[in-house]
Amino acid sequence: MEKALHNSLFAQDKHVPGPDSEYKETTTLRIDKVKGCMFVNQYLVVKFLGRGACGKVFLCLNTYDLRLYAMKAVRKVDLESSQPPQQGAKKRNPMEDLKREIMIMKKMKHNNIVTLSEVIDDPAGSKLLLVMEFMEGGPVLTREALEKRERLPESLALQYFRDMIKALDYLHSHKVVHGDLKPENVLMAASGEVKLSDFGCSKVFATGNEYLERCNGTPAFLAPEMMKPNTRYRGRPTDVYALGACLYTLLFGRIPFSAPNLYKLFQVVQNEPVKYPPDVPISEELKDLLKGMLTKNPRERIAMSDLMKHDWVTMNKKFPLKPYRELRDGESQEMHNGVTCGMSFAEANPKPDFLTGLANISRHERVYQEGDIIMRQGETGAYLLYIVSGTVDILVKLVTMPRRANSNQPGGTPGAKPVGTPGAKPGAHVDEMMDDSETMSPIMDEESRHHRINLLRASQKAGEFVRSLQANAGTSRDLLIAQRGPGELVGEMALFSKGLLRTASVRCATKVHARLITHEQLVEFLIANPLAKHQLREVIWKKESEITMVEALVKLTNVQDIIAASLDQAPPSF
Repeated sequence: MEKALHNSLFAQDKHVPGPDSEYKETTTLRIDKVKGCMFVNQYLVVKFLGRGACGKVFLCLNTYDLRLYAMKAVRKVDLESSQPPQQGAKKRNPMEDLKREIMIMKKMKHNNIVTLSEVIDDPAGSKLLLVMEFMEGGPVLTREALEKRERLPESLALQYFRDMIKALDYLHSHKVVHGDLKPENVLMAASGEVKLSDFGCSKVFATGNEYLERCNGTPAFLAPEMMKPNTRYRGRPTDVYALGACLYTLLFGRIPFSAPNLYKLFQVVQNEPVKYPPDVPISEELKDLLKGMLTKNPRERIAMSDLMKHDWVTMNKKFPLKPYRELRDGESQEMHNGVTCGMSFAEANPKPDFLTGLANISRHERVYQEGDIIMRQGETGAYLLYIVSGTVDILVKLVTMPRRANSNQPGGTPGAKPVGTPGAKPGAHVDEMMDDSETMSPIMDEESRHHRINLLRASQKAGEFVRSLQANAGTSRDLLIAQRGPGELVGEMALFSKGLLRTASVRCATKVHARLITHEQLVEFLIANPLAKHQLREVIWKKESEITMVEALVKLTNVQDIIAASLDQAPPSF
């Protein structure tokens, strides 16, 4: 849908700003709450995603390019009011951490590092806003998932690990040490890529080999040399250790070392050998890699250059990686033997087709006629359908589109706690965006008028696109957001939502032959096929983005008249 949206809305535009646009800093903050919408400069707030350590995270639609972004809003007083450290103590300074994070993110441009698009810092405002790339899948492994001993199949862990290596090698080549690598800081995109985030503990050096004295990372992922009193250590080897601890955690669903308190943890990490759970068999190549990364002595620990050549990482040299510092202009880190250089490892090493396996477990087949409504939005769903032949329309209501409860809820922003996790209340912080005002703030100068004109233009284009979806639907209150055909699923999103509620209606565009899979059959299949679970999640993230985009476009369309009226009421001098 996103491709169709941009082809339609920007067909005449020579340049459309997007995720690859240059980073920018903005010193003016304009907030408008009108008719159930909240605008922060050109961003329409779509919904609340979660709460981080020092701020709230929202999903926003940039009305200038009509793409979704994550916006972290931090109260300046929360950063500046932190108590100064006691004499001799080493305490993090939230404001300095955030400034460092911004400084690093705006300079680092890599496919596997989360992009910082804009920082909004109005000297007269109370908030500092960071606009970042939206990562649909959120953390590769959350704390809650870790508590449930969830883990990744080895093939998927390898794919993610290669992305992490490329990002870390890029950082190290630019003399940046991440300093807080852990699964929560590795975010997933619906495309299957993972990206590093959260650079609040990172350091930048003149040579990259300077010694550090202060450690601020997460204890479970700290290297042994960081845990000694009055320690001095080099940053790059500690990142390699933390990366190894991440890989161990992804593979086994538990951290390499654990203890009842911090003091005992430090003793265990420094003195005890790594143990491998017997219930998760791994290859000798993988065990050799983990041993090299989790070596106690940093001088004996595997170096990044050797890590990138390791047999497990390269699949016995079938898919070699080239260090960033050795790349020529335009060259990819993916250096496949006999495979096009521009292809990713995932493209050259595709996952098994889980849909065929899922379809084969069905014990019931259904035939529907053209025009049949086979699923209705808002109803409880207990099954999904695999389409064997025919085409179906996916319809959502024009005004009332249900908000999904958290189920691996998207929220790909550093430090965000998804709604539905402990400490986060569903629907919290939504009311502050709801304002029934029928007017917008007055236009004060030429710059604000220009901004309002751009907002009106975006609203008009959104309206045109929404009306085209409505016309295609053939009803007055529905939008046709997608079509599904042979080999695709419908109805699976309900099986992962709270209350099993359908998020859209499904109508047969032609005669349809489908296989029915119950919720119980799906659960059994995913338990037996762990990789399929993650493949299905990627499918769901893409479909969630379609519905979220529709919701945002409808919101933007609904305020078109109010935006236009605010321009008509502007002072004549403008």
